Amino acid sequence: MQLPIDFERAAVRANAAILAVAAKADKKNAGWVAAALAKLETFAQESTGKFTIEQARAAIEAELPKPHDLRAWGQVTRQARGTGLIVQDGYAPAASSNGSPKPLYRAGNA
Repeated sequence: MQLPIDFERAAVRANAAILAVAAKADKKNAGWVAAALAKLETFAQESTGKFTIEQARAAIEAELPKPHDLRAWGQVTRQARGTGLIVQDGYAPAASSNGSPKPLYRAGNA
């Protein structure tokens, strides 16, 4: 028997989790999301090609306090995409997900 898939409820739960993790990162280190967003913007602007968020994070994480949960980068990514700082441009396999494809990004026009 196949269970029905409720993508709307899944999206609501995902959004709640993204916001909660980001809020905790900001609570532990005031302004963490904004600081990470600024670092990601600089990285993207200085990048000469496409990158995954994991690659960007590896390059800039030493410049930021470590968040309690790497999922805090979800809100950073969401804001960067939403404001046009980064633009999705394909997919590439990622070691962090056992070779499963992850979005590739490039600098946006924001």
